[in-house]
Amino acid sequence: MGITGLSLLIFSATIYLSAVMPERARITELQQESMSLRQHAHQALVQGGISASNDTATQLTKFYQFFPATNHRNAVLARIYAAAEHQGLVLETAEYRYIADPKNKLTRYQLTLPIKGSYVQIRNFVNEILAKAPAAAVDDISFKRESISAAMLDARIKLTLFFGNN
Repeated sequence: MGITGLSLLIFSATIYLSAVMPERARITELQQESMSLRQHAHQALVQGGISASNDTATQLTKFYQFFPATNHRNAVLARIYAAAEHQGLVLETAEYRYIADPKNKLTRYQLTLPIKGSYVQIRNFVNEILAKAPAAAVDDISFKRESISAAMLDARIKLTLFFGNN
């Protein structure tokens, strides 16, 4: 019985030293990382002009200021066409639909762009749109290929551009 008790004590000490102690150190490390991330998030909010003391109305006003004014619609469209040109794509036709609701503070401009190009060109085009026009949202992308061996794709991209009613 004494040998069994001693062997269980040694086994328990081994488990404690090999499993529990390293995990305690890992918990401490994760807690420090969590505190660092919280401080970084707080600093980002303060730099963005948002703090806990701001009321909801102020935060909502700042949110709506993010969106370009409706009269900047042509400039945003020019960025989209420039992105297509930069990727070597030609936008020959497009469907435009302007949706203004006086009850909402945002208006929507829906675009449907038929494009022909390689998958990489189309993907880079969409990435460039989202980088140059952050108030844009991709609603749908559909791809069609004439044959398996065809390098070019026919794509149909549906975008929604959001504008503030300023």
